[in-house]
Amino acid sequence: MKTALYIFCLVIIANARENPFAPSSLQGAGISQMQPQTTIPLSAQKIQLPVDAVKLNKVTVTYQMIDGKIETRTFFIDKAIAPDKAIIFEQR
Repeated sequence: MKTALYIFCLVIIANARENPFAPSSLQGAGISQMQPQTTIPLSAQKIQLPVDAVKLNKVTVTYQMIDGKIETRTFFIDKAIAPDKAIIFEQR
């Protein structure tokens, strides 16, 4: 009985990992790598509203922080717009 217990312990120790808290595989582990995704830099974006739009009330922007959190911010505009012109969104 003791021999079987010793053999069992040796097998368990032989299969032990150096860091038991590290995932055995990164795929499907659900752990954030904290590496930024390669994304295309923002270029000018044209937004065409319907021709019967005459006032822009607010603009809501959803963005991702460095730590991965997703946040939303609303900007209240409340200005008249020309219905035949596009709205351009760009970073300066």
